Amino acid sequence: MKRVLAFLSLSVLLTTGACAQTFLIPAAKTVSSIPLLALEGRSIAGSTLSTPLFDDHPLALAELIGGKSQVLLTGSTLAVKNSQAGGPLVQIATPVWDVSGLVTLNPELKTLEDFAGKSLVAPLAGGPLDLQLQALLRAKGLVGKVKVDYAEPAQAVAMLLQKKVDGACLPEPLVSRLVLLNGAVEVFTFAEAWAGLNNGDGRAPQVSLIARRDWTAAHSDFLRAFLTVYRQSVAAVKADPKAYAVRFAPILGLPAAVVERGLARTLFDMPNPAETARLYQTYLSLVGETKPLADDFFFQD
Repeated sequence: MKRVLAFLSLSVLLTTGACAQTFLIPAAKTVSSIPLLALEGRSIAGSTLSTPLFDDHPLALAELIGGKSQVLLTGSTLAVKNSQAGGPLVQIATPVWDVSGLVTLNPELKTLEDFAGKSLVAPLAGGPLDLQLQALLRAKGLVGKVKVDYAEPAQAVAMLLQKKVDGACLPEPLVSRLVLLNGAVEVFTFAEAWAGLNNGDGRAPQVSLIARRDWTAAHSDFLRAFLTVYRQSVAAVKADPKAYAVRFAPILGLPAAVVERGLARTLFDMPNPAETARLYQTYLSLVGETKPLADDFFFQD
């Protein structure tokens, strides 16, 4: 509640001329946000970083576009769709290239092919997991053979536990929670499955830092300084996931062991802009997205 109130207070400050003092990056309550959350209160180039948590991705996106925040850590496809539609959003960096897995309560289901004639649930139609899942189903000739439903992650967990679906495509730490606390089996991480389509490279853009084009152009020096610090935080989390799990387990409301497993199975990476652009183009091709991105979609740090 305190973080939500801080978010609202900062939003007021940002709209009344104090944005030079505070750099606001809302983040979802997930393990992929931990390297960012670890920077809460950090002073960077004269501004203080604030990282409030949010639950509603569309609302957080609307507030970014409306100027209530400067940068947002959210699903990569949101910026892609916005750019393809001629919108104002650009990608600052993509630090998370896999944070998801396919889980089931049926240990006999060991591969995606085993779900033929069965059902899966994914968080959002057209979201990162759905696009990857549909590409995997096409590659294996399973389109029309696997029923795919959609539900918010918490609802998807409930559907799996109630055995209303045979499997669920979910982000961490929900996968690790189900495995460690509910006896579920992880069939694969999406990075493992994606590598089979992508010449052995499991990276696919899942969580990105996005911002408005006009704000980015006016604050490029600040963003470069921020990304240097952010890369250091990503490296620190990768080097000691146990310590960060203990630190952030109370914030996520989960046992440290669950958070640690989730961190260990999250693919953090901070490639340079050229490599990021290449990975995006390959991803878009594999998922069948043919609409172009804006020429300046990728921030050049």
